Amino acid sequence: SEAVRVGVHSTTTEAIRMPLQSPRTLKNNKKIATLCVGYCFSSALLAIVNKWALLLFPFPSIVTALQYSSSAIAVTILGHFGVVERVSLDWKKAKQFMPAVVLFYVSIFTNSKLLQHANVDTFIVFRSCCPLLVLPLEYLYLIKGGGSHRKDGNNDSSINNSSNSDGEIRITNSASEKETTSKPKLSSLVTVRQLLSLIAIFLGAFGFVLVDRKFKLHSYFWGVAYVLSMTVDMVLIKKIVTNVGLSTWGLVYYNNVLAMVLFPIAYFISGDYARYPEMIASLSDESNSAILAVFTSCLMGLSISYFGLGARRSVGATTFTVLGVVNKIGTVIINTLIWSHHASPMGLAFLMVCVLGGVVYQQEASNAKKSQRLLQKRRQQQEQLKHQASAP
Repeated sequence: SEAVRVGVHSTTTEAIRMPLQSPRTLKNNKKIATLCVGYCFSSALLAIVNKWALLLFPFPSIVTALQYSSSAIAVTILGHFGVVERVSLDWKKAKQFMPAVVLFYVSIFTNSKLLQHANVDTFIVFRSCCPLLVLPLEYLYLIKGGGSHRKDGNNDSSINNSSNSDGEIRITNSASEKETTSKPKLSSLVTVRQLLSLIAIFLGAFGFVLVDRKFKLHSYFWGVAYVLSMTVDMVLIKKIVTNVGLSTWGLVYYNNVLAMVLFPIAYFISGDYARYPEMIASLSDESNSAILAVFTSCLMGLSISYFGLGARRSVGATTFTVLGVVNKIGTVIINTLIWSHHASPMGLAFLMVCVLGGVVYQQEASNAKKSQRLLQKRRQQQEQLKHQASAP
């Protein structure tokens, strides 16, 4: 009938109009999915694997040194075969980059000491508390510097993941991106939802401490040291890194190579040098479990660099934030299921309050940055229109 013919013709026309994904697009989607899955897998297991390595081989300075050296060697090999960008060491850039390496090394070292003396849940709680110190420090930094550039205060990837879509770290110091040099108001740095999220983080952390069955003063000392080092890292390191002008894989390579210079200092500060017989005994175990654990931690360190950087460049900020939430929840679930080194049910509840508070804070900070960029773009357009209107 005519109705059937019209229906068939309409369906055929719609089918023709439907955009077909090219093999190249499908291949790209598969690559993005692989990067995201690899990032989630690596990030969810990284803290657990590091805890495992430090349980069997309790020498944090040596473990971090092995992780740095293995990552530097792997980046060199991958660069040689064209898998990643090939990077060579420039001593002028190395001198400029060294302050960032010192800050990053301190945060990683305190991270390892915290994991050595506390469980993974305690580590996540302390990690979630960073925005509590980032906001006031950022405010003081802006008052002193006179600027008003914002940061989200909860960036999981530190310097290795602070890249844009091109894999480059760029400084926003051009004339068009500078804002007023007047004293910034605290209300310009935090919204109501951010303030509520900070309160949630504080209450969650406070509750976790109250119900912590394995509270140890020295483990919390390293936790506080970790939060302080990460706070300084978040607020100050971007200026150091962006002035050097390195690509993403250049940052990874320089960071790992130059960090080896600091190994002797950490080796003596940690007291690992005095435990040489114990270290040999750990490595001489017939099961080779310590060697396997340390080797796996090195692989996970390289994996998080590769998949983390790839995912950050391939997906949007919101998607990457969601992946970060999935990673943290995955870490808590896996850590609870595989062994006894975890918090009590009440502690896990307070931990989730911290995690969710951190998610809201980060999302609000990201939205605020987008709003600032849009507002700044509109101001630039208005200035251009005024300039064109005043032109003869």
